[in-house]
Amino acid sequence: MKIYNPKYSDSFSTELEEIIRYKILNNHANAKDFYRKFLEKVERVKHFPFSAPLAPEYYPRLRAKGCRYIHFNIFYTIKGDEILFHRIIHAARKSI
Repeated sequence: MKIYNPKYSDSFSTELEEIIRYKILNNHANAKDFYRKFLEKVERVKHFPFSAPLAPEYYPRLRAKGCRYIHFNIFYTIKGDEILFHRIIHAARKSI
């Protein structure tokens, strides 16, 4: 079975860091759980990148790029043996 190599855009890394910081600063007991589940999602995508659907129609630019969508509003594309994670959107948080 082929295993794809994950890469993270700068904006993705920044967004993930902000989400975790928000959860920690707001006494969210699930900050570690969130990160653990995130890592589980990445691990699944490494093995089955085409199992996720294309981005929803209300994200037309991401959908046009062929971005796929998984839980936690994570968007990625597949090129060769790499998976590029573009965005992670956490709708429940407010700006920090």
